[in-house]
Amino acid sequence: MRRWAYLTTMFALFWAWFFLFRPAALGGPASYVIVSGISVEPTLYAGDLVITRRQDTYQIGDVVAFRVDDGLVIHRIVGLTPEGTYVLRGDNRNSDDLWHPTADEVVGRMWLRLPGMGRWVQRLREPASFAALVAVLGLISLPGLGTARDARRRRRMRAATGSSGWGTLSLWVSAVAVAAALAVAFGALAVYALRQPLQRTEEVERLRYEHAAAFSYTLEVAPSTLYPEGAVGPVTPSVAPAQQPAGTAPPPGAGADRERVTGTAVYTREPRRLLLDIRYSLNAPEPAYVAGEYRVDLEVRAGADGWSKVLPLVEPASFGGTQLMLSVPVDLEQVRALIAVVEEETGFEPGAYQLTVIPEIRVRGRIGDQPVDEVYAPPFRMTWNRSHLVLDGELARSEPHSVAEPVARPAQIGLLGLDMPVGMARIVALAGLVASLLGLAAAGGLLVRHRAAPPAGRARLRRHRWSGP
Repeated sequence: MRRWAYLTTMFALFWAWFFLFRPAALGGPASYVIVSGISVEPTLYAGDLVITRRQDTYQIGDVVAFRVDDGLVIHRIVGLTPEGTYVLRGDNRNSDDLWHPTADEVVGRMWLRLPGMGRWVQRLREPASFAALVAVLGLISLPGLGTARDARRRRRMRAATGSSGWGTLSLWVSAVAVAAALAVAFGALAVYALRQPLQRTEEVERLRYEHAAAFSYTLEVAPSTLYPEGAVGPVTPSVAPAQQPAGTAPPPGAGADRERVTGTAVYTREPRRLLLDIRYSLNAPEPAYVAGEYRVDLEVRAGADGWSKVLPLVEPASFGGTQLMLSVPVDLEQVRALIAVVEEETGFEPGAYQLTVIPEIRVRGRIGDQPVDEVYAPPFRMTWNRSHLVLDGELARSEPHSVAEPVARPAQIGLLGLDMPVGMARIVALAGLVASLLGLAAAGGLLVRHRAAPPAGRARLRRHRWSGP
C-alpha cells in the first residue's frame, strides 16, 4: 500500500510539473527568470526567482519577461506602439525601455514570485554545489540494508495477522491527525481566497507622448597650437533622444543661474562660429497629427545677476509633422564684439558670460483622440570667459508626458513567501481540501479497521514482532 501511495504521489507531481511548471525549452508554458538589478523595485528585488506563464495576449500593467540579445528582461508593460509592439518600463525607472518586443518575443507574464530563491539556484549552478547535490541524491537512492529480510518479515506478519503489518495504532492516529490538520489549513485558505476579489484596479502611468531633442555641433576657432585646423568637432550625442534618461528641460533662460556648465572645454581666446544642429522629434505610442512653429534665440547674460540681452538667430517659421531639423549658425565674433562694447560702456567686467541657445518649439494638434498645445524649449548652454569656452555636455534629452489610467490586474495572495494569483490560490486550496479530506477518510477507515481486528490477531502480531525471523 505504501508503494501505491508513493507511485500516486509521484504521478500527481509529474503531471503538476508537466502542465504548470514545464519550461518553455521543453515545450511547456513556464519560464524562469532570476532578477538582477534594481530596475523593478519595489515589485521585484535582486535575487528573486520569478516564474512566468505564456499568454495569448498581454495587457498594460502586466509584468512580463521578454527576450533580448543577452538573455531575459522582466519589466512592466506601460503602453503600445502604433505598430502593435509593447512599450515597457521598470517600476524603478522614469524612462521607457529601448526595446519594443512583439507578443512572440514576450515569453510570459509573472505568475509566481519566490523571494531570494534565485540566489540558491545560482549557487546550485556552481560546480562544487552541483557535485554535492548529486552526491546527496546518490546516497538517498542507495538501497537500504536488510531489504530482503524486512520483506520476508512483512510477508510473515501479513500471513499471521491478516493485516498489512505496518498499520499500527500510533501510525494511523498520526495519519488521521495530519490529514485533519491539512484539511483545516486548506479549508481556511479556501475561505480566505474565495473572499478575495479576482482582480484589483490601480492607477498606472502610461506614456502619452514625449518631446525629444538632440544637439550636435562644430566649433570654429582661430588656428592655434591646440587646434591647428581651426575647428573642434563635429561633436554628436552618444545616444539617440528617445534613449536618453527622461528629464524635464528648464524653461528658457533658466540656465543663466548656473555658475558653470559641464561639457567640452575649448581653450581659445578667439572662438569664431558655432555651427549647431538641432534635431527634434515628437514620440507617441498613438498616431500624432500635429504642426507648429519654431524660433531660435541666443541669450547673453553677464554672471548670475548681471545684464542680459537676447539676439534672434532664426526668425519664427512653421513646420508640419513630428520631426524637425534645424541648422543654426551662432556668430561668436559678433557676441565678443557686443560684450566688448557693453564692458566699455558700463565698466562692468564679470569675467564669465553665459550663452544659451534657446530653440522654442510650439506643437499643436492631436495625439490619438487627445489635443495637444504646448511649447518645448530645450536650452543649449555655454560658459565663456577670457581663456576658454565650455560647451553643453547634455546633447540628448527628453521630456515625457504621461497620464494615469486605471488598469485591472489579477489580485495576488501572499502565501508562505509566494505571490500567487487569487484564482490559482482558490484552485490550490480546493484541491488540497479535497485531497486532505480523502486522506482523512482513508486513514480513519484503516484506523477503525485496525481497532476492529481480533485481539488474538494483534497478540500474534506483537509476539511475531519480538520473536525475530
